[in-house]
Amino acid sequence: MILKAAVGIFAIQMAKLHGIEVVTTCSPKKFDLAKDAGATHVFDYNDPEVASKIKAAVPDLQHVFD
Repeated sequence: MILKAAVGIFAIQMAKLHGIEVVTTCSPKKFDLAKDAGATHVFDYNDPEVASKIKAAVPDLQHVFD
């Protein structure tokens, strides 16, 4: 579990260093961690409407890291 979080945090920080607006999904208990790492938008991955919420927040989304 810690390794997954570390990889996600690293990816967020690298994207921010390159000027990329970061949109991420995680459980609500990790929202603050993602925001502290630099995520611009954070969504609950269990929300059944998460895809439409992401599209509304970032309609010109061009890159995805999984």
